[in-house]
Amino acid sequence: MKKLLLSTLLLCNCTLIASAGDKIKLGIKLTPCLSFSKVTDKKGSDSADFSQNGSALRMIIGPFADFTLNDNVTFTTGLWYSPRAIFLSSTANGIINKSQYNLQYLMVPGYFKFYTNEVAHDMRLYFTLGGTLDFTIAEKKVGDDNVGLKDPLAVKEGKPLFNFMDASIQMATGVEFNLKDVTNLFVGISYNRGLLNILNPFLKYNHNGDSIKPYEHLSIKNNLLSLDLGVKF
Repeated sequence: MKKLLLSTLLLCNCTLIASAGDKIKLGIKLTPCLSFSKVTDKKGSDSADFSQNGSALRMIIGPFADFTLNDNVTFTTGLWYSPRAIFLSSTANGIINKSQYNLQYLMVPGYFKFYTNEVAHDMRLYFTLGGTLDFTIAEKKVGDDNVGLKDPLAVKEGKPLFNFMDASIQMATGVEFNLKDVTNLFVGISYNRGLLNILNPFLKYNHNGDSIKPYEHLSIKNNLLSLDLGVKF
């Protein structure tokens, strides 16, 4: 199901590009980013308190296509590879445990880019607003799972700890340079705020005949703060 969905998205992107003609510019994006997460423990009455415990530098890379709507507005889509890291800690009876999980996503962006008029020769500012759909392609725990999310339950049931899909709101600003009639460079800063709880909602176990979801009180959402570097033709 996951492979079929990704293949469909890729086919839709290729169809849009093929039908756009001279109103499209293709490019590649290379984005160093800070990957961090928002952890919310909605059940403060249990014996363990969960919280976020760090961040990591990662790199997003992939192609994109800019569809020109008018002289000052474009619509962008593409397919980006995005590794991320989740750092989690739990405190129980005064003991702090820590775990790290590495995730890999394919991001499908969709956002509008708004340009100013030239602020200097061949240079314009831009602002973007839109979002991404992110599809999990791999997950891995790093070292011992001291927090204990993955080992006791996900491994036992043979299910992934994290959901197959995520989504985010994306906002950015930057500057674009026109080097030639067909070549542009850009540099900017973007922020992706995760919208979905990435923990697998189907993890559960049976206890005395009852079906229990032990992590339904826990929410983990991905966030990215990025330096956008790219070229388009």
